[in-house]
Amino acid sequence: MKKIAITDTESVKNICNTATKVVGIRKGSLSSKTRKQKTHLARMVASNISLIEKGIHYNTIAEVLKRDRSSIYHYEKQHHNLYSTWDIYRRLFNKVYNAYSNEKKAHLKEVDLKDLLKDAGIYNRENAKVFIDIKVREVCVRVKSTYKHFTADIENIKRVLNDYVHDIYIEL
Repeated sequence: MKKIAITDTESVKNICNTATKVVGIRKGSLSSKTRKQKTHLARMVASNISLIEKGIHYNTIAEVLKRDRSSIYHYEKQHHNLYSTWDIYRRLFNKVYNAYSNEKKAHLKEVDLKDLLKDAGIYNRENAKVFIDIKVREVCVRVKSTYKHFTADIENIKRVLNDYVHDIYIEL
């Protein structure tokens, strides 16, 4: 069985949107070709938060930022040095990190997560061939779905958990 993370691209986009808000630049400008310091630092910060906080793969981050994977490696390699020696980078990183963390609700008990899913009409189906793992911080719930209901279940889960920091994995 293969496990696929389906919320990674959305997470990177959310982090990028938070970074652009904090810096005060136009939404979507992190994927532009500009090398202006304000934009470049926000791009580096968004990339590093995606790597550090969410553990998102380099390829996914590179795709959202419209960069090659080696740029993401470079941002990661520079992070420790910049954070420890450059006050501007450190302040920006902390602002974006805190803004992203405070933007979404972080904690949810397993019982509450199950109730949210149940209220949205998401339940374990018979003859399941697709398994959807939903993770909200430390809490993880598995929903059994079928190929027929899979897309609708995913869309409902995303809608219900929009206000929460969450990850969704699919196992086929």
